Amino acid sequence: MKAWVIFILVSSVFGAISLLFKKKALKDEHTSEYLTAFKLLELLLVLVFAPFIVFRIPGMYVAFIFLMSLTAAVALTFISRSYKHVNLSVVAPLSNLMPVFILVLAFFLLGEHVSSKQMFGIGLLLFGTYYLESEHHAGHWFSPVLNFFRIKNIWFLLLGFLLSAVIVVGEKMILTVVSPFTLIFYHYCFQTFCFIMITLFFYGGFKDIFHAYRTSGKWILGNAFFANLSNLAYFMAVSMTFVSLATPVKKLSTLFAVLLGGGFLREKRIFHKVLACGIMLAGVFVIAV
Repeated sequence: MKAWVIFILVSSVFGAISLLFKKKALKDEHTSEYLTAFKLLELLLVLVFAPFIVFRIPGMYVAFIFLMSLTAAVALTFISRSYKHVNLSVVAPLSNLMPVFILVLAFFLLGEHVSSKQMFGIGLLLFGTYYLESEHHAGHWFSPVLNFFRIKNIWFLLLGFLLSAVIVVGEKMILTVVSPFTLIFYHYCFQTFCFIMITLFFYGGFKDIFHAYRTSGKWILGNAFFANLSNLAYFMAVSMTFVSLATPVKKLSTLFAVLLGGGFLREKRIFHKVLACGIMLAGVFVIAV
């Protein structure tokens, strides 16, 4: 198996575990105080890899990463707004549009040419993920597409996905001149700074952060620990292959989250989940072989 496939599979597993911790933490925390506390821990934990981080890089690279971090904050805002106002059964399946945006941008900006076999594998992966996520809407799994233009906040969601795709392509560009460890360190620095400023000026400041650690500290720590491992493995994979291949394969984290969360073992709609699992694994096989 190719090295980048191993890294992206590891990233997907750790990403799924991180998501489970995140869900536990968000049960008791406000989104803003959770994100600030989470980003602080992410930044502190990544310092474990200090020997691999280049702390002094050219100002042009720093400015580029800072711009990506700001864009990520805007994208997160747009996507969060859609998740707040639109049913999860509609939003979650449509998240599979983001790899399509990445595929198009990577073709024009990075010159990535994906083979027809790999395109078929990507299609299987995305369809399998869509099918798995759309099980929330038992009445009609194709309803997210049918209701696409009737959703009031759909354009915020699409804009968020487009900005996220731009960030992914930008990360691929910067990974040609800095290491994954250096990129993730600077990313965390700028994102942490942004969220601290938001908390200080619009919410309860450090009181909120301490409250988050006091009530959900172990869940936030677990979330930050596994998110770090997931992100590092992902950037390792992206540094080795086309971003238009690595990102769709990372959608396997959806499947792993269902498995680890026990959702796969529930008797409800078990055939639906087994079929989705088979489609996604077939997609990975076609891409990797």
